[in-house]
Amino acid sequence: MQGCLEVGEVGFQQLKAESVQLSLTNSGDPHSWTDLATGGPLQEVRPGKWRASRVALGVQFGRDHLWYAHLKKPDDEAGVMIPTTPEGARELFQLRDHEPGASRRTALVHWVTEHSRRVREDAARETRVRVREHLRGTARFKWQDVEGAIHPAPYDLWRIEQGK
Repeated sequence: MQGCLEVGEVGFQQLKAESVQLSLTNSGDPHSWTDLATGGPLQEVRPGKWRASRVALGVQFGRDHLWYAHLKKPDDEAGVMIPTTPEGARELFQLRDHEPGASRRTALVHWVTEHSRRVREDAARETRVRVREHLRGTARFKWQDVEGAIHPAPYDLWRIEQGK
């Protein structure tokens, strides 16, 4: 068979990589994505490539804003990274294991919103202090026989570093 490599009973088909040159605008309108080879809207000329391009660009531009949960077996190097949000991580791992000897689970890493706190200097005087938005909680946890870690989005870590 042409284009196939056979190994025993299993055939592996060769894949051809195809390049698509396109022009994009900010409008978000499907007709704003132009296939440069034909000059027509990418959605009409190559609908499969249009959908794949949308997904690829969404992943590319969204990756700095996604949190990830890393799950792996103890003592293994490899694991799986699951894209999530802070709320998604909390919901997904709410049934994680307790630390040995603890009666409650340690809070997973999460955002604490900006707020003010009263600080008493003595019985008669108190002041208000602004507390910036920040991350709090543990990033590592155990879930059944799996080790897990929550990785906040790079953009969120940058925001903290910049004090924004």
